[in-house]
Order: sequence, then C-alpha cells, then structure tokens
Amino acid sequence: MEGDDVVLAFIKPPQEPINGQTPPIKQLCGFQRVHLNINETVEVFFPINGQSLLTIAQDGSKWFHPGQYHIFVGKQQMHTIELRGKSTLWSKFR
Repeated sequence: MEGDDVVLAFIKPPQEPINGQTPPIKQLCGFQRVHLNINETVEVFFPINGQSLLTIAQDGSKWFHPGQYHIFVGKQQMHTIELRGKSTLWSKFR
C-alpha cells in the first residue's frame, strides 16, 4: 500500500551532567516527509553541522561539550561523532 511517512533524525548527546544540567536524551535535528509506493525506497539527507551539536544551558548560552554524539534516523543508529577536549562556550545569551 502506498502512503506518506515522516522520517525523523535525532542526535543523542553525551549523557553526563554538566554544571548541574542533565542533557536531553535526544534532540530532533531533522525531519522529512516522503511518499512511498509499494516496494519503493527513497534516500533522505539531513545536514549535520556544528550548530547541531550545541547544548543550550539554562541561562541561554550555547556550548560544545566533549563526548560521543550518536546520530539516529528513526530508531537505527547511523553514525557517531566524538568531540574531544574541554567544554567550549559558543555564544552567550543576549
């Protein structure tokens, strides 16, 4: 049976609390509606950039934190990105 579906992409950030803040279990980083006919497959593309890996603190500041970021499309893990080093402030809330 043909029909529409929505493909969802998520990033799961490192799960260590930082500055007393627990990171989200996963963050939506992209979605695309697709139409599929019977036995059809389609390719979807979700651009991942540095801003996709930012964590927003309670004061609104944006941070890069070290650790493994897992990329999921639907429930399937597709890729892992690892950031090394120290937490880095990207921008302050204005």
